[in-house]
Amino acid sequence: MKARVLGFGEKRVPSYLITVRITSPTGQLVSPAIAEAWVRALVPANLVTAVHEISSSSAATFVWLVDSSYTPVRSPLSLFEDFSQAA
Repeated sequence: MKARVLGFGEKRVPSYLITVRITSPTGQLVSPAIAEAWVRALVPANLVTAVHEISSSSAATFVWLVDSSYTPVRSPLSLFEDFSQAA
């Protein structure tokens, strides 16, 4: 994974994978705009492109890599292609 991220042009080394799944306690679907707003509140605006949405029909799921200081690291979406099946 490190080689793919560095090959993508990122200078920082990924240390952790962050996964955020947005659901409603009532079981209703969460508006995509609301789910995105929650994630944007967590990630600095200049690094929001590091976040990938891999939502399923039942929940909005977002993933991104961070470095050792928890700063988002840009990465190719292809790293997470099979993640939605596992989540």
